[in-house]
Amino acid sequence: MIYRNKFTNETSLIAEFERSQFVFYLTGSRQFGTHTYDSDFDFFVGEQPNLDEFLLALGFELIPAEFTGYGDPLILRVYEHWNANVHVQVVTSAPQKLDAQELLDTLPRNVLLAMSQNKAIGRDMWQWAIKKVVK
Repeated sequence: MIYRNKFTNETSLIAEFERSQFVFYLTGSRQFGTHTYDSDFDFFVGEQPNLDEFLLALGFELIPAEFTGYGDPLILRVYEHWNANVHVQVVTSAPQKLDAQELLDTLPRNVLLAMSQNKAIGRDMWQWAIKKVVK
């Protein structure tokens, strides 16, 4: 299942997410409404048994931590699917990540645009939001 699915044209990969036992949360520029026509699809999902096997079976590859650039303490690991231009963040706590995302979603549009256009700003804003919600 995908929480708050905002897609109009679903790929077969996203359809696999929908049919799975896992809850995938849309995040990134597509969640915040700042995407462009060629933006990737970013999701996060709470760590669960059999999740890694599920993603690997769909053709995802694990990205080495030093190449993710997220700087998010909730992220355990990130998977990438080159053919579908999809990233999945496996997180320690999906509810906390969702709370941080919902806090960010209250920010003015120009801030959200800056987050999507500048990775350093995006990283800093995510870290701020996570500090606000993680006790």
